[in-house]
Amino acid sequence: MAETDFAVLQFLPWVRESAAAEIDDSGAVEVTFKVNSEDVTMPMRVLGPGAVTGIDLKQVIRTEPRPSTLDFTPYNFPAIEFDRPDFPWLFTPARADGNERIRPWICLVVVRKQPGVDLRFNNGALLPVLEIKSPAQPGKELPDLEESWAWAHAQVAGRSGETSPGESLSDPALNLSRLLCPRKLEPNVDYIVCVTPAFANGRDAGLGLPSNEANDLTPSWSSGERAPLEVRIPVYHHWEFRTGPPVDFESLVRLLKARPLPEETGKRDLWIGRAGSGLPQIPPDGPGAILAMQGALRPVDAQPGEWPAAPRDAFQSKLGNGLNAPADALDSGAADPIVAPPIYGRWHAAKDRVVVSGGEPPWLHELNLDPRHRAAAGLGAEVIRRDQESLMAAAWEQVGEIQRANQLLRRAQVARAVSTSLHIRHFQKMPETTLVAVTAPAHARLSPVAFSDGTPPSASLTLHGQIEQSTTSAPPPPMRKLLRPRGPIVRSAPRANTARMAALQPPPSAMVTIEGLAELVFADRQDLRVRVRTLGSTPEALNVVAPREGFVWAFTLQAEGGTWMPGHWERQRAGEPWTGYNPAYLSFQATANAHEARLPRPADVSLNVLFTLGGLLSPLLAQLDPGVTIPARVNARIARPAVSLRSASEDPLAPIMAAPEFPRPMYEALRDISSDFLLPGLEHVPPNTATILQTNPVFIEAFMAGLSHEMARELLWREFPTDQRGTYFRQFWAATNRSQNRQIQAIHEWKMALGENPEPGQSQASLVLLIRGELLRRYPNTVIYARKAVMSGPRRVPGPTEKYPLFRGSLEPDVTFLGFDLTRDEAMGNTTDPGWFFVVQEQPSAPRFGLDKAMGTADTIPKAKKWSDLSWGHLAADQAAFDSLTHAPASGPLPDISGIPQPPAIVWGKNAANLAYATYQQPVRISIHANDMIPARGTEGGH
Repeated sequence: MAETDFAVLQFLPWVRESAAAEIDDSGAVEVTFKVNSEDVTMPMRVLGPGAVTGIDLKQVIRTEPRPSTLDFTPYNFPAIEFDRPDFPWLFTPARADGNERIRPWICLVVVRKQPGVDLRFNNGALLPVLEIKSPAQPGKELPDLEESWAWAHAQVAGRSGETSPGESLSDPALNLSRLLCPRKLEPNVDYIVCVTPAFANGRDAGLGLPSNEANDLTPSWSSGERAPLEVRIPVYHHWEFRTGPPVDFESLVRLLKARPLPEETGKRDLWIGRAGSGLPQIPPDGPGAILAMQGALRPVDAQPGEWPAAPRDAFQSKLGNGLNAPADALDSGAADPIVAPPIYGRWHAAKDRVVVSGGEPPWLHELNLDPRHRAAAGLGAEVIRRDQESLMAAAWEQVGEIQRANQLLRRAQVARAVSTSLHIRHFQKMPETTLVAVTAPAHARLSPVAFSDGTPPSASLTLHGQIEQSTTSAPPPPMRKLLRPRGPIVRSAPRANTARMAALQPPPSAMVTIEGLAELVFADRQDLRVRVRTLGSTPEALNVVAPREGFVWAFTLQAEGGTWMPGHWERQRAGEPWTGYNPAYLSFQATANAHEARLPRPADVSLNVLFTLGGLLSPLLAQLDPGVTIPARVNARIARPAVSLRSASEDPLAPIMAAPEFPRPMYEALRDISSDFLLPGLEHVPPNTATILQTNPVFIEAFMAGLSHEMARELLWREFPTDQRGTYFRQFWAATNRSQNRQIQAIHEWKMALGENPEPGQSQASLVLLIRGELLRRYPNTVIYARKAVMSGPRRVPGPTEKYPLFRGSLEPDVTFLGFDLTRDEAMGNTTDPGWFFVVQEQPSAPRFGLDKAMGTADTIPKAKKWSDLSWGHLAADQAAFDSLTHAPASGPLPDISGIPQPPAIVWGKNAANLAYATYQQPVRISIHANDMIPARGTEGGH
């Protein structure tokens, strides 16, 4: 079905902003301002065309046609669009008349390239100059400037329901201005388009001549019989184009026919009867001698041809033996290596052999033992061999950062080895209290540890904060300082007892459970205070026994007046009586007690023990392990490749094996070899056909595996830092969305059969709309999408739900294909689901203006029933008038077009807005249902 849509556009005959809207016929505007509280009105003259010697080309936002176009539709008007909605009237020294007409200060001219027409730079001229002289005729090449008001208008993208421009006119994104040239073009002719001054003073300024008064409205040239034989006009902007054959979008799109694929397409014969290399020979007419090989595109639901079991098993067994020969020779200790055909994907799968059945991963064995899949992989290898130099240059460009990262990693390995040695020799042998003190500067960056009572640490704390809040924190810094081995208190003890005292130091830590008491912890060697929590009655004295090095260490806690007092250590051999108190240590104890008496004491010494130093040691050492800290710091500085080839067991400081990625859509490389590998039998598809295909993920994955395998071989040969496991190509189709660029999973992660390994989120197979014809070559900006069908009575019609293509591609000379995230059943629908339409639509965001092809003249063709039916023939009373017509007239005697009934407010020749509406070419679209392009199941003609 064919449809037409009106864009929500409003055309204005002219636009002027601010004070310019008040310009009078003399080209002046009165301005009122206050002087000493009094209003003063003064006339001010605006700048006219004579003050302009060039335009800012940033104002040009679109030209129709584009420069160097070779097939512009000859029935349309060339046009140029400017960003400012008031640009064409910015320097016009006049106001609008009663019909809202204002002549613009610039004009769009379209001149046929011919002898006598020249565009050149002249000495002394500020701008290029268009010269028209004999044998060319300026009167026929140039438009009538008396009607220039008709072909300059402003456009506003109005909102639904608006009756006036409103706020849209003040939004730069919603408005523009446009110049049209109503030239009647001839097919297959070259033309020059120029933006020129429309007034004589602008012409003279551009030529470097003295200009007339600013408000002079004399046109740059005369037309018709008054036209001079030679004109010279300065040019602000220009481009060239060529018209094409006498067809337009509507005529081309109506030629499209929905057809199923011909039976001959979708497969090609692969003869394996004489493959050589010891493989079985099969007569050409024997079973299994010829296999049907599909391409990257296939008919919907098409299945590969059958390969009879008997010849298949014999062929694959021989082929497998040949592929496995190098590994077998290596295992048998052969002196010389054996050269054999490659096992595609061997590095990615970490396998050096293939098996006929039951092998893992299944894709590896399917790929290498089926000649059709090996042929597809071989095509990928051929692509690499063709483009190896450019690919390697791109790979070396990507590896620069990786080389610098590897240098940092090697230095980090040395640092880790040295630090680990120091960690083992010193940190792991430190007493707990010494370790805590030495590592104190790092506590603010370490994680907290679990409490001994099972309470999890607070996530908001660091180890430093946890220790600060703990009741078993180390003694205050002054105490530690005073009680250090060479501190004043220790030095005040008798010199002879120092060695004995050191020998009687308590064990690094002890944690014992005593009946009637909770955990008791010796918090510090130098601090003999022991903090406990009582569970029952407090004993007057308590001996704590802790075995160490064959001795029993005893510590006595004494209670004096209800206050716990430090006791002392003593040791004895197991089974021997106590040796009694040591005098030297008692002397030290007395000195310590005297110092401690001067320190503030807590009111309550029955404290909760949160954790022990013994419980802190292991997690603290783990967090300080150089094997953890150095890799963490180094890897935070390194930008790793997007694809990581490491396993969890690998060294985190191992050099990076670079895996360069090439984002090129690789269907293009396959197409360059032969389009027959994309769609075999494409030549059987008739011109002007729209049909539905399906992607072939089995062929695509085989081809992509061959690409990466051969690229890995090339990288290895060029001594590139890689381990051959990279997936260097992930994009087969030209995705329309960047998020769809990766279309296959990394090959070293493939686990399924061939064709079942898409990137997560990608479909395995998509429907593909294929269009063959002149339409998309002539109109490459055509919009194509899918629309969900809805029921309108007994008919299916396009609904509001839309799907846009996942990818797009082309084949020479006239084939375009687009992939959609739809299945066959979704597209075709059923009794309860109306399915999907595929829509081919003219670009609605690029308005076109012109008239339909002349199918006669006003005396021979029917009257136009609507403005969109108006043709060039309606503007000429007879053939002689049509032959002499060079530009569409905006006024004067016109043929009878009174048969156009709507809209009643539009009058030909009234002003620029009316003419813009009358000549606006409405976008055309067709909608084709999937049922018209996909054959019913069982009628695929053998595919």
